[in-house]
Amino acid sequence: MSTKTITVMPRKLIQDTYFTKPTAIISIRSPGGAKTDFSSRGPVLKILRLEFSDSTPEEGVRRFARGEPLPEGFVVRHFDAHDAAWSAKHAEAHFRDANLPLFIHCLGGISRSTALAQALGEFYGAEIAHVGQYWDPNPHVYKVMHDYLRRDMPRDEFLHGSAT
Repeated sequence: MSTKTITVMPRKLIQDTYFTKPTAIISIRSPGGAKTDFSSRGPVLKILRLEFSDSTPEEGVRRFARGEPLPEGFVVRHFDAHDAAWSAKHAEAHFRDANLPLFIHCLGGISRSTALAQALGEFYGAEIAHVGQYWDPNPHVYKVMHDYLRRDMPRDEFLHGSAT
């Protein structure tokens, strides 16, 4: 039996990777950021492209309260339940065949991608391989994804784990 695996890496590394077998990818970029081009990266199976900021709603409130101006053209879009639903659907489809690798990347491979990988890995029992220097999951992304995955779980099972 194959082990479910999620590999997390920064954009620079994934765009230089040639995939030798079909692969599922969750590609995260900032609002208005450049799309990662996978056209010559091998037989990619499915790509889910998400676009959201590497921040938390609380950080935005603190900046506003301090009167800090945002850079011109700066767009903040937080990870939400819609993003979580698409991420869960993508991971679920991938894990039906655990022989296919799942890669998640964001610009630095530090915060957004690690948060998503951590929540998905915990829920699906997947091993996580991190190709990068730092691991600092975005707490907002993790919480939204975690809560979405457990939305239909009975309270006792959510708090204490499955009885089976």
